[in-house]
Amino acid sequence: MDKHELFDIRQKRLQQYIERHFGKRRGNIKAFAARVGAEANYVSRMLSKGKNRKNFGEELAREWEALLRLRPFWFDNLGGPNEPRSRRHDEMSLSDTGILIGLTADQAPPSVRKQILEIVRSIVDVHRKTEHPEPPLADERTRPQPQ
Repeated sequence: MDKHELFDIRQKRLQQYIERHFGKRRGNIKAFAARVGAEANYVSRMLSKGKNRKNFGEELAREWEALLRLRPFWFDNLGGPNEPRSRRHDEMSLSDTGILIGLTADQAPPSVRKQILEIVRSIVDVHRKTEHPEPPLADERTRPQPQ
């Protein structure tokens, strides 16, 4: 597959995503552009068929997949007629997210890797505290609680 075929596939997937999540109504491109932090005019030119069409490059495709919580390479795959239509299918699973964070950390400079790991540790700590809160100490159980 040459790069122009890939740009066409990404363009079709982008159109599918916008219509599925923002509808076919007027202003859907503007709403999508705001979601990904792009100019509506730029997104509109990515969707155009004419000579002013902007190509949907590799770096931008991966960035938007991450922003939109899509599985990696979602924009590159047209899928088949049996492709599930649910939004959950398009979103990254927690394990996919973990793998992506791990790959990002592995490729990052040491200072950035350290920051990524600190953020992940803090998220895991918050999750543990909310899912499995520690029981109160014995003296806290017997002390009257202020109202």
